[in-house]
Amino acid sequence: MKKEFKQLLNDEEGLTLVELLATIIILAVIAGISAVAITKVMQRTREDAAVSNIQQTLDAAELYALANPEVASFTVKDVIDEGNLKKTACWINASPTSSFTQVANGELEMKLDANELAAGKKKNKAVAKLTEDEIAALKRSTIFD
Repeated sequence: MKKEFKQLLNDEEGLTLVELLATIIILAVIAGISAVAITKVMQRTREDAAVSNIQQTLDAAELYALANPEVASFTVKDVIDEGNLKKTACWINASPTSSFTQVANGELEMKLDANELAAGKKKNKAVAKLTEDEIAALKRSTIFD
């Protein structure tokens, strides 16, 4: 037993300190790069969720417009108050002032005010006019920098 233990102590096939440090540094660099990439993916996902919320808001606004044909222009707050839409976390303001207007062909146009939507730490930029088709094909780059 003593002889085997001495052989293990004299065996030099293990890792040196330099090899161990190099391995740790390489793993740290990989972890750092991964953290940055994951953060970007999470931010893009939040922005995509906000875009989806705008598209759902359009659907709710269409229901509001059908129930209130005499109203030519209304806000997102009106749609929420009517019960057609639940206020989601992406709408920052308690009373969103972004508005919808019924145009001549019966479609809705949306005016998106700045800083009403949040996607992580980013807030939306203002968009003067979004048609129904533009909202259906909306990309995050349209509303977030």
